[in-house]
Amino acid sequence: MTLFVILSLSPEQCDQKVIDSYCTLYRPLITQKGDAAKLASVPFEQKQIILGNEQLYQQFCTRKS
Repeated sequence: MTLFVILSLSPEQCDQKVIDSYCTLYRPLITQKGDAAKLASVPFEQKQIILGNEQLYQQFCTRKS
């Protein structure tokens, strides 16, 4: 029965659930001008991941608020 429910979900419903959970769980680090300066000492690879997450949050989560 559970498998049927999972298979019956459309990709759009799954995508929306992923976006909703991301928006609920992610806590933005850059909330105002100058906050990115805190990332100066972070290694480049980690900085790219953080900035990517921030962009995703801005793109998908701030429109709802």
